[in-house]
Amino acid sequence: MWSIEIALSTKRKLGFIKGIVLRSLDDPMLQEQWDTCNNMVISWFMISVSEPISRSILFVETTQAIWNQLETMFALSNDALNTKKEEYRFFQFLNGLDENFASKSSQLLLMSLLPIADHCFVQVNGVIWILYTGCTDHMTHVTNDFLDLRFMDCQQLINLPNGHTSTISQTGNLKLQNNLFLKDVLVVPFFKFSLLSVLKLTKDSNCFVTIYSQFCVIQDLVTRRVLGLGNKKAG
Repeated sequence: MWSIEIALSTKRKLGFIKGIVLRSLDDPMLQEQWDTCNNMVISWFMISVSEPISRSILFVETTQAIWNQLETMFALSNDALNTKKEEYRFFQFLNGLDENFASKSSQLLLMSLLPIADHCFVQVNGVIWILYTGCTDHMTHVTNDFLDLRFMDCQQLINLPNGHTSTISQTGNLKLQNNLFLKDVLVVPFFKFSLLSVLKLTKDSNCFVTIYSQFCVIQDLVTRRVLGLGNKKAG
C-alpha cells in the first residue's frame, strides 16, 4: 500500500485517495476534470491488483472509496501474514531444541504466539531472574548459585530501578541454564529482586532474546542454537 501512495504522489494524485481533492459542486468544467483524473486513478488500481480484487472494486465510483476498501482488505492480509511468520519462527527454534529443553517444547506448543510480553523471567533453583532492559548490570541478593564470588575492595553504590541507592557487597559469575552464564553479577543485599540485564547478556554471550506472549527464547547470534527459555510474568 505504501508503494501505491508513493506512485500516486509522484503523479500528484495522492489527494484523490486521501479525500483532499474534492469534486466541484457547481462548476461543470472542474467536474469533468475531476472525473477524468478520478477515472484515471481507478484504471491504475484495476491493472495493479489481481482479478478477484479488481472485480470487488469494479463498481466503486471514487478512488477514495476504493482506497479505503483496499486498506481494509490488505490490513487483514498483513495480520494473517504476520501471524504465519511468527508461527514459522516459533517452529524454527522448536526444531533446534536439544534434549535439555525437550520437556518444555510440548508446553510451548500450547502457548499463544501473540508478540511482546510485559516481561519474562528465568527460574534457576527457585530464584526468579527477571529479564530487564532498563539496567546495564545483572544484580541479585541471592548468592547460592554463584560459581565464584569476590568481595568488593571498597564500598560501591548502585542506583536501583526503584529509585533507591544501595551498596554492592560482592560480584561474581553464575550458570543460568546449560551453556548460558551470567558474568560479573552484582550482589546487592538490600534489593530483593534478581534482574538479568538483557543488554549485558546479549553482549557478553553473543546472543539475542526473542519475546513472545507467553515465553521468551535466548539464542546464539551465529548458530541460532537455543541457549535458554523463559516464561512470561505479567505486570
